[in-house]
Amino acid sequence: MFDKIKGHRSILSQLEKEIGDIEGVYLFTGPGSVGKLTVARQLAKYLLCMGLVDDTCRCESCRLLPNVPDYLEISKGDETIVMSDVDSIIEFVSLVPYKSRLRVVVIDNVHNLNTTASNNLLKTLEDLKSNCLVILVTNQSERVIPTLVSRCYRVEFGPLKTDEIIEILKSKGHDAAKLADVEKMIPYMTGNLLVDFVKYMEYVKYVPQFAKSLLSMKEDDLIVAIKEIDEKQDMQYFVEIFIIYLNDILKIRYDSPDVVYNLKKIDAIENLSGQWKQDLCVMALDKLHAAHANMRRGVNLKHGQYILPVFLWMHYFLHKQVVNAPK
Repeated sequence: MFDKIKGHRSILSQLEKEIGDIEGVYLFTGPGSVGKLTVARQLAKYLLCMGLVDDTCRCESCRLLPNVPDYLEISKGDETIVMSDVDSIIEFVSLVPYKSRLRVVVIDNVHNLNTTASNNLLKTLEDLKSNCLVILVTNQSERVIPTLVSRCYRVEFGPLKTDEIIEILKSKGHDAAKLADVEKMIPYMTGNLLVDFVKYMEYVKYVPQFAKSLLSMKEDDLIVAIKEIDEKQDMQYFVEIFIIYLNDILKIRYDSPDVVYNLKKIDAIENLSGQWKQDLCVMALDKLHAAHANMRRGVNLKHGQYILPVFLWMHYFLHKQVVNAPK
């Protein structure tokens, strides 16, 4: 069981041991894109299986999932989960299982429940029948109302190891050579690397060019560049790679061997280390980390509204340093 899922072996082993007794409400929480939803779906598959209860089973339920009568999934991405969604859950759990011993509900990004939906879901979970399992999935458990969290058996997922991430990316057909180039960067990226590896690679190439041109760039051009990144919804990729790049500039200034960027880029970083002074790097990193934290909390603003002021400040600081530099 769970043989096709990478990482989280202790969690998967425990779920496998308890497979016959699982019911009630579970909260799967941890970093984004590390496999929480995948595990929830696979667990539902085993619980609703009418055959071998393993990865090779070809019973009707295993073949048709998620389109089986005893399974309901609410998965709306970043959209708000509203009362109509909870109404469908209430109706679903009120019915007896059709073919399996359980009815299983999976709610992804449960932190996106609005207040009314949260309170009504809580009432439903408080009176949940013993023949139901509800799995709540989130990477922002702090945004879930505490009374809802208190009703759950909490399962904490940790980050995937670098070798596990590389193995997953290889299984998706990504070039082993490109993976080797970014292997040292992987621990500093979020789990979204697994969702959109190609996007990350675009910004691994773009960020050194952007950092080099920032001094010569006009303010209006900078505003346009940041807005274009924001409109493509790529800001998280851009900011994460930029943070890695600035950290490497600092490391090179102090002859640290722990540079994570591709060795082919070291010359470019060394050339910039004279332009990006220590105080600029340190302050820029503080501002970028704060903006990135707001982005990940999902505050309801466009990401560019956090990031543009930071880069305008960098632009001003760089120009001030050059103007005031000794001739």
